[in-house]
Amino acid sequence: MPAAADELVLRLAMRVYPNFHPDALRERIAYLRITPVRRFGPALVEEFSRHGLDLLSAENLESPSIAKLQHQLLTWRRR
Repeated sequence: MPAAADELVLRLAMRVYPNFHPDALRERIAYLRITPVRRFGPALVEEFSRHGLDLLSAENLESPSIAKLQHQLLTWRRR
Protein backbone atom coordinates (compact mmCIF):
# COMPACT_ATOMS: atom_id res chain seq x y z
CA MET A 1 0.00 0.00 0.00
CA PRO A 2 1.44 3.41 -0.87
CA ALA A 3 2.03 5.87 1.98
CA ALA A 4 -0.25 8.36 0.23
CA ALA A 5 -3.20 6.13 1.14
CA ASP A 6 -2.54 6.22 4.91
CA GLU A 7 -5.18 8.84 5.70
CA LEU A 8 -7.82 7.03 3.64
CA VAL A 9 -7.02 3.74 5.37
CA LEU A 10 -7.16 5.41 8.77
CA ARG A 11 -10.62 6.84 8.05
CA LEU A 12 -11.86 3.45 6.88
CA ALA A 13 -10.37 1.72 9.94
CA MET A 14 -12.07 4.21 12.24
CA ARG A 15 -15.43 3.24 10.71
CA VAL A 16 -14.76 -0.51 10.85
CA TYR A 17 -13.28 -0.41 14.39
CA PRO A 18 -15.06 2.44 16.22
CA ASN A 19 -13.96 1.08 19.62
CA PHE A 20 -10.25 1.47 18.79
CA HIS A 21 -8.54 4.78 19.54
CA PRO A 22 -7.39 6.51 16.31
CA ASP A 23 -3.78 6.60 17.58
CA ALA A 24 -3.83 2.82 18.03
CA LEU A 25 -5.17 2.38 14.50
CA ARG A 26 -2.59 4.81 13.10
CA GLU A 27 0.22 2.73 14.67
CA ARG A 28 -0.99 -0.33 12.77
CA ILE A 29 -1.03 1.23 9.30
CA ALA A 30 2.63 0.34 8.76
CA TYR A 31 1.71 -3.36 8.98
CA LEU A 32 -0.24 -3.00 5.73
CA ARG A 33 3.12 -2.76 3.96
CA ILE A 34 4.39 -6.09 5.32
CA THR A 35 3.73 -9.30 3.42
CA PRO A 36 2.60 -11.94 5.93
CA VAL A 37 4.52 -15.20 6.18
CA ARG A 38 2.89 -18.28 7.61
CA ARG A 39 5.44 -20.37 9.48
CA PHE A 40 3.31 -22.95 11.28
CA GLY A 41 2.75 -26.19 9.42
CA PRO A 42 4.06 -29.74 9.06
CA ALA A 43 7.64 -28.61 8.34
CA LEU A 44 7.80 -26.58 11.56
CA VAL A 45 6.28 -29.41 13.63
CA GLU A 46 8.87 -31.81 12.18
CA GLU A 47 11.76 -29.41 12.80
CA PHE A 48 10.71 -28.78 16.40
CA SER A 49 10.33 -32.54 16.91
CA ARG A 50 13.94 -33.04 15.79
CA HIS A 51 14.89 -30.64 18.58
CA GLY A 52 12.89 -32.46 21.24
CA LEU A 53 9.61 -30.51 21.16
CA ASP A 54 6.24 -32.17 20.64
CA LEU A 55 3.12 -30.26 19.65
CA LEU A 56 0.40 -30.78 22.25
CA SER A 57 -2.29 -28.54 20.78
CA ALA A 58 -3.00 -25.94 18.13
CA GLU A 59 -6.03 -23.88 19.18
CA ASN A 60 -7.61 -21.43 16.74
CA LEU A 61 -8.10 -17.96 18.22
CA GLU A 62 -10.52 -15.24 17.20
CA SER A 63 -8.98 -12.01 16.00
CA PRO A 64 -10.57 -8.58 16.37
CA SER A 65 -9.26 -7.71 12.91
CA ILE A 66 -10.88 -8.58 9.59
CA ALA A 67 -7.51 -8.21 7.86
CA LYS A 68 -5.39 -10.62 9.90
CA LEU A 69 -4.63 -14.18 8.97
CA GLN A 70 -5.64 -17.05 11.20
CA HIS A 71 -4.24 -16.89 14.74
CA GLN A 72 -3.39 -19.98 16.74
CA LEU A 73 -2.21 -20.72 20.25
CA LEU A 74 0.40 -23.48 20.00
CA THR A 75 1.34 -25.56 23.03
CA TRP A 76 4.62 -27.49 22.92
CA ARG A 77 6.22 -29.96 25.35
CA ARG A 78 9.93 -30.69 25.67
CA ARG A 79 10.73 -34.41 25.68
